[in-house]
Amino acid sequence: MIVAFGSTAPACADTLQEALASSFRTNSALIGQRRVVSSSEAAVAIASAAGRPQIVTTIGAERRLTRSGLFALNDSGNALSGGIDLALPLFNGHRVHNSVEAEQSRLRADLATLKAVEGDVFTEVATAYMDVLRDHAIVKLYENQVRVLGENLRATQATFDSGDLTRTDIAQSQARLSLAAAQLSRATAQLTRTAENYWRVIGLPPRDLEFPPPLAELPASADSAVKEALSNNPDLIASAYKARAAEFDVKVARASRLPKLEGSMTGDYVRRLGSSGSLAGLEPNRSGLQSSVGLDLRIPFYQGGRPSSQIRRAQALQGETLEQRVELERAVIANTRSQFAAYEAGARAVLSSKVAVAANKLALEGARIERRLGTRTVLDELNAEQELLNSQVELISARRDVYVAGFQLLNTMGRANAGDLKLELTVRGAVLRDAVSDRNDWSEQLALKQSETPTAAKASPGFGRFDVSQMVTKELQPKTESEPALVSMFAKVRPAKQQSERAASRIEQNGTWQIQLGAFRVRGSAQSLYKQLSMHLPTKLPVYSSVGAFTRLRVGPYQSKSQALTACRMVVTRGHPCIVISG
Repeated sequence: MIVAFGSTAPACADTLQEALASSFRTNSALIGQRRVVSSSEAAVAIASAAGRPQIVTTIGAERRLTRSGLFALNDSGNALSGGIDLALPLFNGHRVHNSVEAEQSRLRADLATLKAVEGDVFTEVATAYMDVLRDHAIVKLYENQVRVLGENLRATQATFDSGDLTRTDIAQSQARLSLAAAQLSRATAQLTRTAENYWRVIGLPPRDLEFPPPLAELPASADSAVKEALSNNPDLIASAYKARAAEFDVKVARASRLPKLEGSMTGDYVRRLGSSGSLAGLEPNRSGLQSSVGLDLRIPFYQGGRPSSQIRRAQALQGETLEQRVELERAVIANTRSQFAAYEAGARAVLSSKVAVAANKLALEGARIERRLGTRTVLDELNAEQELLNSQVELISARRDVYVAGFQLLNTMGRANAGDLKLELTVRGAVLRDAVSDRNDWSEQLALKQSETPTAAKASPGFGRFDVSQMVTKELQPKTESEPALVSMFAKVRPAKQQSERAASRIEQNGTWQIQLGAFRVRGSAQSLYKQLSMHLPTKLPVYSSVGAFTRLRVGPYQSKSQALTACRMVVTRGHPCIVISG
């Protein structure tokens, strides 16, 4: 439940989901990576075009300006000509096939990189969002502290005037008030910085921010988190596809040593115009037509050492990608363990800070009562107020740290994308196309529109209705073994096993068709494959079923066998096996 300052709730409140959606549409890094994906799609089509027939038509017109002697007797000065040439690649050492495979692997790598950039952007958004909440709550605490210390100073001055206190008590109150005012100034400046960073990242100024909902369920141990990260981290997936592309690049380089066979067909037509002279009383033909068919076989014997150098270069680049993958894997493991430790430490810090806040509240109440009774001094009461303030600030910071650490851990495990966060967005589907089937020389992909991001200051950010109690007193629910399916970022999600069973029962009742993508010893591998293909299988549900020690992955339902076959062909073109199964 969200509580706000004032007697009424905010009319328009910003949520983390809205901030994520805004950044998804306007973030330049995301838009740039989508254009990289579009470029890779075009590269696949370019590589595929090298294996297709090439047809060229030529049309010419000729007029001779000068003729003399023998040339003036047997030829006219004007002519029209036309021709058509067909070239058909028959064998090129598998160069085209390997080039297409390499470009498709790079496309898959760029798609995985798009997911990685998406997760990084969302993590930056969540961090900026929580920074604003933290700093605004801290500003409110310091404002309240300045107000309380001001009242204490006035009360101390009145007591001093009556002769019950000394100038030392007044000096101590004045010092604490001045210190609190300085802390408020620094906190206000920090809030300005975080608000500007929020505007930079999200594209909108912060206004009435709601406290975000709980994070999705996190692994119970660091080893489990590492295992999931190694299976689903998009950077690792992209690295694997880059290594695969480098492997095909080596095969492309080796193809330069192999023969090439090309078929050709030509046809030419010539028509002479105007009056025609005669030679020995003969009237020459005014037009002619010829055609030919041929095979061209090229066998390289010596190319100056170029193929060997190209192969060595491709092998060196392949080795570089493999080493980069090893380094990235180590970084993912290290980041996962450190983020898991930070999350656990933050959760413990929240619990400890809550105890400290409760204890300091009790201590402050006791110090105030005892000062009135004469057993405590003004300094004791000021110290108690400062201790309470420090513990409240620590609790607010701990809540921010544990949420950000948890979001970072989800991102490293590959669970911080638009689909995982239940964002209803379709930008990627509108951008991507099936580049392999693009055979039209005249088709052009529509250019993406420039994102409209506010650049000029509109209204100053309004923070007045945010409640500090959200950051100070919000309960952190401990996890228990009996806890039901936990809440994801923005919606309750049924467990994957239960969802698959329900989907399977619906498919069986309908008697429709499915496609089977394989059986995997590790369930995470089946889930990872579905994530890769999900954007190409819209509105279709995965069905995971246990078959002995394996997890079988099927997708459906399809209303007809032809629809299932079409989906299967799409899967096969992306390098994965697929069979059609009757429901």
